[in-house]
Amino acid sequence: MKKSKGLLFRIKCINSILPTKDICFLRNPTLYKNQRCIACLRNDESLYHIAEYEIYVKIWKNLEEEALQLTGLQTITKLDFALEDKSLRIAIFGNELNSHIQNRKMLLRGLTSIKQQREVMKLTSSKRKANKVLTIFLEQFWTCFFERLWKFRCEIMIEWEKRNNISAREKKTKRKRKRANLDKENCRPPDAEKKTKKEKEIDIQGEVCKKIDKWIAYGSKEEWSQFKLK
Repeated sequence: MKKSKGLLFRIKCINSILPTKDICFLRNPTLYKNQRCIACLRNDESLYHIAEYEIYVKIWKNLEEEALQLTGLQTITKLDFALEDKSLRIAIFGNELNSHIQNRKMLLRGLTSIKQQREVMKLTSSKRKANKVLTIFLEQFWTCFFERLWKFRCEIMIEWEKRNNISAREKKTKRKRKRANLDKENCRPPDAEKKTKKEKEIDIQGEVCKKIDKWIAYGSKEEWSQFKLK
């Protein structure tokens, strides 16, 4: 994965804006109709749904093992100490399935917990080293997720889009059209162009006269600070 592409992918993970079905639907409901996962057809597809959906269990197991092994190699070369894969796995994911899935969801968003830090510290005997190990693992986890699962999921999505006559060109056209409409809405009407300093002075004098008349008639004095030339 190229550096710029990898950075963009991680930013999308952190902000939970990878183009999963729920995001595609929000961006273009005309094309995507609903948020339903195209694999299970039961639940809405989100980043967290991908983390827990049973069809991806084997892929998750393999990519997490790969990330652990790569982390182990980097700790030897960069930090000059060895970690056992099994011990690191338990420290990061825990022993129970629920905690494993919850930690996986957190890692997808680039988050780690104090508990994970403490467990890794037991292996490294150093808070600084524990933080470095978690940072290395997170980098490897994201890379493995992209290469082993996300690419596969995107291939399935592309096939589904083809079956439903959703072309890349149509998606771009819709996006451009939406942007054009947005720009049109934000444009000033011809009669709302910037006034000259003289015109502003005339308007302000008129407003001031109205305020004075109101003050004289009703004894109601309003703020004058708003009548400033900008």
